[in-house]
Amino acid sequence: MAKTPVARRALVVDDDPLIQEFIDTVLSAVGFQVGVAATGELGLESIKTDPPHLVILDMRLPGMNGLEVIEQVSQLPVPFPAIVGMSGAWAEAEQKAISLGAAAFIRKPLTPDSLIKTVEGALGGRFVWIDD
Repeated sequence: MAKTPVARRALVVDDDPLIQEFIDTVLSAVGFQVGVAATGELGLESIKTDPPHLVILDMRLPGMNGLEVIEQVSQLPVPFPAIVGMSGAWAEAEQKAISLGAAAFIRKPLTPDSLIKTVEGALGGRFVWIDD
């Protein structure tokens, strides 16, 4: 009996519909199934019910922010890489996210190449810093 490959699943936690659509388009083109959540709380709910292979989340979210999401995710039994997207310089937040287990950071505005390289690096298990 032949085995069917499991599609990689990514969850985008961002309140900007244009960012959600952009990431969905880019990652779908390279074989991901992409889910979206507009708040940290909805993202956590999705993560707990159907853990993805990868989470891409915004630092600035309504309600629970990106750091709070990473902190909650780091306590879950199933590890997976989290990529934090941000605009501007948040050095202290970046260091905190690293200490909580963030796999990578990506600066906005996003480009297809920077997104794909960051995802590949995060899934490869090494810390990646992309600054376009």
